[in-house]
Amino acid sequence: MFVRYERIEDLEDALARAFFVARELDAQGALPPVLQPLTLISPPRGFAINVELRPFEDPDRPGEFAEDSRWDPRHGDVLITYEPGRDENWRDDRREDRRGWRDGPPAELPPPPDPEVAVEDVVRVLARAESDPAFTFVALKFLRDQLLPRHVAWAAIPHEAQIQINRSIDAGAVVTTKVENPRQPQYPVTAVKLNRDSSIVQKVLAAEAPPAEQTS
Repeated sequence: MFVRYERIEDLEDALARAFFVARELDAQGALPPVLQPLTLISPPRGFAINVELRPFEDPDRPGEFAEDSRWDPRHGDVLITYEPGRDENWRDDRREDRRGWRDGPPAELPPPPDPEVAVEDVVRVLARAESDPAFTFVALKFLRDQLLPRHVAWAAIPHEAQIQINRSIDAGAVVTTKVENPRQPQYPVTAVKLNRDSSIVQKVLAAEAPPAEQTS
């Protein structure tokens, strides 16, 4: 009954992509009739879909959800929301493994990043977002799907942004938190923030500081 991915976020991403594919199959007349009801909750064109799996809640720790790879449909919940205006190419960058779906050869991808450099890139991008007064917090999905692809070339590699965020968390440079969802307060958002005590974070911030601050 358990569906296992490296992290719950990976399964959420896979489900979101599946809804895009269902919509495209239906447009091509290739979606089996038994699956056509899926198009009713697939994202309309010009919209992005967010899938959030609410994992098992420990009755001994109410309000705290399991942060592991397990999601059990017998106990968990599913939240699906839509966001207008995001570029639909988001889905194309992540379906390299679906052979036969592209017309012509796939675009050339950048080489995989050096793991240490990639973690520093994640820290650098997140640090800039945290310094922006427009953000009260940075959602993990926003960092993965929006910020990293805008600022680092390797984020165009399918799944690489999530891999490097995971690596940054494992290295202690980034931590996750739950923050209130302003649109649906009953479903908190997974947010990320820098661990300012991390030596990796301190190294990156020191390198990013203006010269006057570096010598003081």
